[in-house]
Amino acid sequence: MLKLFLFLSILNEVFGDESTCKPATSPISQRTHFYAPDDLNVGTIAFTSCYVPESMKGTTFWNDVRNEGKPDLWLWLGDNMYKDGTDLDAKREKYNSARDEASYVSHGPVAVPKIPVMATWDDHDYASNNLGNDYPCKQESQDEFVTHFNIPESDPRHINYSGGERQKGVYSSNLFYKDDRNDPMESVHVIYLTQDQEEIQLILRTENVRVPIQGCSLMNSGIG
Repeated sequence: MLKLFLFLSILNEVFGDESTCKPATSPISQRTHFYAPDDLNVGTIAFTSCYVPESMKGTTFWNDVRNEGKPDLWLWLGDNMYKDGTDLDAKREKYNSARDEASYVSHGPVAVPKIPVMATWDDHDYASNNLGNDYPCKQESQDEFVTHFNIPESDPRHINYSGGERQKGVYSSNLFYKDDRNDPMESVHVIYLTQDQEEIQLILRTENVRVPIQGCSLMNSGIG
């Protein structure tokens, strides 16, 4: 019995107790995103998912994004970093690493002028591989997501939201315009949908066109 206890103790020490949420206590990176507000003027939208900042080589990718693609809005579709488990401090450190990656700092959305972003999550940044509504640290993970993307306190996803009941989950929608705010053909509605934290879908909708986007591996050069 003692040997079994010691063995389980070692496993817990190495892999952690997946039923317990370890709080995030590490300092938060001072680099911040600009979360896109409603009514933003948007002509060009770019999107990706499955971001592995440690795989980025040089500045080519984010330099091309900023100076050739020139997006008015950058959409993150999930797996915005990879850190499975219930150690929220480790998730915070991974989020910090994503914002502090050298090319992201020099040319990515956090560089000046900032590229507005919107985001949802997927399994690896939200919880663990293929884990959904059974994940025990939903609210804590949401807090780290909100911090990473600098979502304002006026948003119901924020822990300090004072406008009513706090939203559970990170689903959202924003309405943007290209030029003429009175012309529905000049608008795009970005809708992030989640179902029990398991299925992630993005819909880009104009007056008569819908573009559903779902899944990972949308780009290379460290994002794929």
